[in-house]
Amino acid sequence: MTKWKVLIADDEFIIREGIRDAVDWEKYNMEVIGEAEDGEEVVEIALKQEIDVLFIDLNMPIMNGIAAMKEIRKTLDCKIIIISGYDNFTYAQEAIRLQVEEYLLKPVNINELENVLINVKEELEEKEKQTNMIAHASTQIKKNYSSIRNHFFQDVFQGKVSEAELMEHLQFLKLPMHIPNYLITVKWEEDTLQKMLLEEKEWEVYYGKITSIIKVCVSDMDYLLFDQDRKWIKVLIWGEITEDIQLDIEKMVLESTGQTVHVLQSPTGNTYANLLEADKKAHDMISSYIQFSPLVKQAIAYIRKHY
Repeated sequence: MTKWKVLIADDEFIIREGIRDAVDWEKYNMEVIGEAEDGEEVVEIALKQEIDVLFIDLNMPIMNGIAAMKEIRKTLDCKIIIISGYDNFTYAQEAIRLQVEEYLLKPVNINELENVLINVKEELEEKEKQTNMIAHASTQIKKNYSSIRNHFFQDVFQGKVSEAELMEHLQFLKLPMHIPNYLITVKWEEDTLQKMLLEEKEWEVYYGKITSIIKVCVSDMDYLLFDQDRKWIKVLIWGEITEDIQLDIEKMVLESTGQTVHVLQSPTGNTYANLLEADKKAHDMISSYIQFSPLVKQAIAYIRKHY
């Protein structure tokens, strides 16, 4: 475990030596990494060493303790213990504003000093624990962004997320900060789905091919692709798309897998209500289309391709 760095600052050598030698720093998982005798030196060492604990006198040459602490506070969130020969109310007020841990009067009582160090150690341990937890959570979030986005937008299209919540989460999910311009909905035939569900590996290969094709078709756009209940693939597009993109996806999937998928692109009007409405209409239209006879489907496909 890395030890916490301690800096002792006082213009009197005997005070610095007294504090340094009076404490078993190992006991508190601390080490004294330096001493300073004036305010400028305090700031220089503190920032360079990125200290964790600072013992500082208020009455020092060149730059007094208050000014030095203000400079350090601009960069470091270290624990500060004032050691002073002055029982001054104004100093105490300033210390409170600078979030000082303790204000000790000279001569420093050793028992009082050790009690302060016990509290500082506990606070540093708790801070380290919280930092590690946040770092771990951040790492897990980065690893699972795709899954988090998937589940979040499943909730969006199930009406479980308000517009305000959606706008709040877009930045967290590293997506453009406005409602997507288009929704592309992809659906395969139900009998294909049933066959694929019998063999998990076959399903994964089939699904992987479809999503890879879609990603190629939208690669130059800001997009988010996710599946919904393994029955639909949704693609949110931020920006403009070509009118024939849905035909391109259908054709490429058929050539690659020998299976038919149905694709519909829908403008959202850049509003939350229209986005949900576009999703509902896409489901209804594709579901109706799937029920048509093969002959009708061929006629519709011909019209879409040539008109």
